[in-house]
Amino acid sequence: MINWRNLNWDEIDNTETLWQKFKKQSNLWIIFYIIVIGLVAAISLIQVIYVAVDKAGYFDLQTEIYKKIAESNSNFPTGNISEYVQSDFIRNLTTNSFLTIFLFTLVVFFVISVFKAFKNRNFKYLNGLALMGMWFTAIYNIIVFFINIRNFFGFQGFSDYNVAIMMVVTNVILAVLYLLIIFFPGREVSKLRKMFIYFEGYVLRNRVIEENLKNMKMSGNFQEIFAPFFGANAQGANQTTTSSNTQTSEKPEKSEEYQRLSKLPLSQLHKIAAKLNIYGHEDIEKDELIEKIIQYSKK
Repeated sequence: MINWRNLNWDEIDNTETLWQKFKKQSNLWIIFYIIVIGLVAAISLIQVIYVAVDKAGYFDLQTEIYKKIAESNSNFPTGNISEYVQSDFIRNLTTNSFLTIFLFTLVVFFVISVFKAFKNRNFKYLNGLALMGMWFTAIYNIIVFFINIRNFFGFQGFSDYNVAIMMVVTNVILAVLYLLIIFFPGREVSKLRKMFIYFEGYVLRNRVIEENLKNMKMSGNFQEIFAPFFGANAQGANQTTTSSNTQTSEKPEKSEEYQRLSKLPLSQLHKIAAKLNIYGHEDIEKDELIEKIIQYSKK
């Protein structure tokens, strides 16, 4: 099982190190996941083809089911059973056909993303939409399975119909595969993707902040910390005219520092404040927080 939240991130220098650390484990989970979703798509296709080919058997089965419903419900319009069966056949075949196409689309997009991830040696490239789409499909079909479970096993004499046996067996197998998608390989593959996104989006970014804070304190150049967060033209964007009065020579510098900080989002300011050990920065308004960052950075 992949447990990346307890990793010692100080030992991970870059995405290549992270890739090598989880390469063997991740390969097994990804192969397992592709097999599972491939089986789901293939079995769904088998259901569609079988029902389409054995249309007569499906009609006989559904007719018998509707007759039993009519026997237990005196208000059921028995004269329209053939119409109900025809409508039910078209609806089920259409719905299952669209579901099968959707499943194969998800499989194709995910496999393409796997090739991209291996090419770049970075699992952040795994297709998040494909993972999410397969997860929601699994949830939906598990709910439908348990709603219809009485129909699968409650109809006496279903073993006389090949199409009924096929539907029961394949739906049970699909239910197991969908549970795997939700709780086992699907979950682990999602963890892999989140781990690399977290590393690049949080760990590496914090390292840049820490390094720039150290450089700022050592060099006294306050602007160095903000270079990664502004565009290439940001350094000269807020030039000020220096005063001839030596007593006010620091005011333009402070003004520029304040303006540059004010362009950062509040979440980034809180990260900088945390690195500077500013107590209670979470409750401080943006303007006051900027002043405190300027004050602490010059200590």
